[in-house]
Amino acid sequence: MRIVPNPLTDSALLQVEGIEPGPLRLVLTDVSGKLLRHVETVGTGFEFQRGDLPAGMYLFQIERNGERVGSGKLMVR
Repeated sequence: MRIVPNPLTDSALLQVEGIEPGPLRLVLTDVSGKLLRHVETVGTGFEFQRGDLPAGMYLFQIERNGERVGSGKLMVR
């Protein structure tokens, strides 16, 4: 998993390494587990926009066909 930049200010690229391109879903939660948003794409990564997220730490997981293929922490500055 690669996130550039992390921490992010406006946007970041989240890239899942070692998988074939295909449908992916990004699930973003706060540290308490509250679902904040989900984004779907086709490929091996996401361009993630900060939008209205306040500064802080967030958790994410990336899924394909209901199975987790990556996860990590994302800092928003």
